[in-house]
Amino acid sequence: MQQIKGAVLKSRMAFVEEQFGKEGVQRILAGWYRRALETCGISGVRIVEEECRATGGKVCRYRVRWT
Repeated sequence: MQQIKGAVLKSRMAFVEEQFGKEGVQRILAGWYRRALETCGISGVRIVEEECRATGGKVCRYRVRWT
């Protein structure tokens, strides 16, 4: 049986928002987080956005899980 592991990641990346807009940050950060974990050999990465600056949140918050 595989143990599910995870983390909660938060960010406020003003330089990315300036270039891509707040909506673009969501896709960019999720992609960065996923690829960073996969590069380290982690598989089964799942990312769920819990809070978003584009919709009024204070930060972009993602719950990341992997097996």
